[in-house]
Amino acid sequence: MTTYVGLLGGINVSGQKLMKMKDLQLALGGSGLLDVRTYIQSGNFVFRSRSRSASALSKTVREAIAERFDYDVPTLVISAQELRVIAAANPYENDAEKDPARTFVMFFVGTPEAKNIASLPAAPADKITFHVGARAVYAHYPEGYGTTKMDKNFFEKRLGIPMTARNLRTVRVLMEMTED
Repeated sequence: MTTYVGLLGGINVSGQKLMKMKDLQLALGGSGLLDVRTYIQSGNFVFRSRSRSASALSKTVREAIAERFDYDVPTLVISAQELRVIAAANPYENDAEKDPARTFVMFFVGTPEAKNIASLPAAPADKITFHVGARAVYAHYPEGYGTTKMDKNFFEKRLGIPMTARNLRTVRVLMEMTED
């Protein structure tokens, strides 16, 4: 049995694609995922499965959401181990001066082309610092995430792939949930 983390993009944001986590939990449990647990209202969940294919599980999740809610949402399913690897690559993880609520991991739902990574600005705006890793963009927003133009949408457009963003606090909680 493998533990996985699911991250949904674009739900319960600004009144769009509303989804109660209890309903999501029921839909995913009904599709064969085991021990589904959700965290806050932004589409974070942990589950177990016998499947070894994260991409097949991502498809299962998307189909369950489409059937239950009639939404097509960016969906990322990764193993708990992969989440730990992505989190460990965060250059801001142990920086005590970086507020975890203002430090974000923007997970790739796909693979960006090298030319798109190279097109990112060298000197970010708004005092933002960021680092592009193998599976995510890690960014710190000292003025807050909600006030910047260099948000997830900016990186999605520049990198040409869908992404889903979580603050460091949420990533840490999801890692703790996978240890249960």
